[in-house]
Amino acid sequence: MNTALTILDYSIHGNAIDSESDRRIAEAAAVEGVDAVIRRIEPDDATRCDTDRVWLRYDLRSRHELSWIVGVAQDLDRRGHCVFPRAESIRLAGDKWETFHALRRAGISTPETRLAFNPLPFGLPVIVKPRVGWGSIGNRILRPGCDPIEDFPAEEMICQPFIEHHRTWIVPVAGECELPAIEACREPERDGELRMADLPAGGPGLAAAAAGALGLQAATVDLIETRSGIMVLEVNSAPRLAYPDLSVAEPAHPMVRAVLAWMKGSSIRPFESEIKRKPEG
Repeated sequence: MNTALTILDYSIHGNAIDSESDRRIAEAAAVEGVDAVIRRIEPDDATRCDTDRVWLRYDLRSRHELSWIVGVAQDLDRRGHCVFPRAESIRLAGDKWETFHALRRAGISTPETRLAFNPLPFGLPVIVKPRVGWGSIGNRILRPGCDPIEDFPAEEMICQPFIEHHRTWIVPVAGECELPAIEACREPERDGELRMADLPAGGPGLAAAAAGALGLQAATVDLIETRSGIMVLEVNSAPRLAYPDLSVAEPAHPMVRAVLAWMKGSSIRPFESEIKRKPEG
């Protein structure tokens, strides 16, 4: 093997953001003097790799896909590769049920979460989400008077109280440092538009703590503003790195530096051995 970097990307759902993000990682690695090659992988792929450093990227839409990519990380690790993210970090960030427990163990504020077994564990309104998913795909809000949901596999979903919030931020994290926050506007005429915005009191440091709790040297963390303060909504271990409309948002290079530095000193005790899994239920 050699000391270049292989970016293994599992992206079969047509998410155009992934390709651009991969390219940004490769360009940033080149600035650091590291050759990077991007290779697409699928479940039938043997996942052969000729470099000792591997960056896994993925767009996951099911627990089956999550289990597979965790297995890929474990297999690469067993074969002597230095893999980012680690298998345990992928599992903790990829499964919202696991994310909830990891954040609560670390004392980080996040919405109360339950598996969505009927009857629903909270009073209405609630939001039901896939345990593994991206971009709010499959999310459903149940309000008083709504017909009950009968067609979802409960073991695949989580349920949270629906929290009214008016501000949402995406905070890139590189190592222990937070990069400038990106706010997703919610005004009716600008809904979904992104802009740079400072975090309010209680926000700074929260994203870095959340990424650290999941063992991630690079991530984006979604924060929401609620009546009781700032909360972590989710942690993305294969985040979007391309924001063409925000020229000041350039998270790829700091993230690549942080990950390469971690890889250089990655003889630390495996993260997997430091966390006890919480049983489902």
